[in-house]
Amino acid sequence: MLLMAVAGLGVGCGNPDEAPAKETAQELTEAEARALYIRKCSLCHGDDGKLMASKSPDLSQSNLSLAERVALVTYGKGTMPGQKGTLNRSEIRAVAQYIERFRE
Repeated sequence: MLLMAVAGLGVGCGNPDEAPAKETAQELTEAEARALYIRKCSLCHGDDGKLMASKSPDLSQSNLSLAERVALVTYGKGTMPGQKGTLNRSEIRAVAQYIERFRE
């Protein structure tokens, strides 16, 4: 009985800033994904993914999987800031998918 009470206390614990586990998945249009990319990424990566400012990689040469790109956009790497706090999961996924178009 005590074990069940202790386990029940842990259910409500967690990071209050963390997004709820059940987020409504919303597909973004290509135009919306492009607008997010332009606003968040193009300063360093350029409109075509090739600018390479601030030591950013040429996205046309990337061989990362979609999952790897989602993780990179979410958490960042090196000088690239993560977007977890500024974009939701659907937006991050849309940007990661949009980057696909730059591959040669």
